[in-house]
Amino acid sequence: MTVENAKRKSPKCYKNEFSPGEVPKIVIGRLAIYMREVDACVQEGCVLISSHQLAERIGVSSAQVRKDLSYFGDFGKQGSGYEVSALRAALCKILHIDREWSVVVVGVGQLGRALIQNESLKNQGFRIDAIFDNDRRKIDKWVGTHKIIGVRDFVRYVEALDCRIGIITTPARSAQLVADRMVAAGILCILNYAPTTIYMPDFVHVQSIDPVLHFYQMTYYLTRNSLDYPHRYRPGIEPEISATSSPVWQEAPDKDGELCANGNNA
Repeated sequence: MTVENAKRKSPKCYKNEFSPGEVPKIVIGRLAIYMREVDACVQEGCVLISSHQLAERIGVSSAQVRKDLSYFGDFGKQGSGYEVSALRAALCKILHIDREWSVVVVGVGQLGRALIQNESLKNQGFRIDAIFDNDRRKIDKWVGTHKIIGVRDFVRYVEALDCRIGIITTPARSAQLVADRMVAAGILCILNYAPTTIYMPDFVHVQSIDPVLHFYQMTYYLTRNSLDYPHRYRPGIEPEISATSSPVWQEAPDKDGELCANGNNA
């Protein structure tokens, strides 16, 4: 099933006083970062935060923070900053994350499994309701509490779930066909981890994540001078970690005894 005969369904979400098309995409990208930092402020017990403090946390100017938020109304008071809880509630409403969203995943390889078992997604309001694969050896197997479903049943399941968000973790050669099926089932937002570009109608929003592209950008900055850094500039002082302190991170085995970590598409 292709995009041409896809069902065009409207998303069921809260309406704001602004049109999403009127706000630059780069601003929406920064709003998501503001949301992450405000969540961190809540965890730290902050009550108030100024535009200057918020700007310092993410590396932009305070004027940029105020300009971004001005697209959506007046926030905070001059001289006293933003009330953290109120700013968080406003950002949740703007980003439509003041509710739970049903999510489906297509591609149950190593990366797909890592996402399916990622509890933080559910904690942030993104509930994975169904997982799909076209490998007969995987169909009807279980990943945690999720049973792998064959992609032939994709449209029927997703329409029943009334789902609007899909994640693609398939090999590149399958990504476009999977995306077409998603749109046919009424999905309007796609998070694409396949290392390829997928082509969608204007009413479908696609976010692509390809780590290799980020590596390409990073290596641009590895000039001849920067490669000398470890020998010429590195201070050689490592942070001390006490035996009683909690580690910053640790790897925990999943239910099958294997480490839960991102890997290559399978």
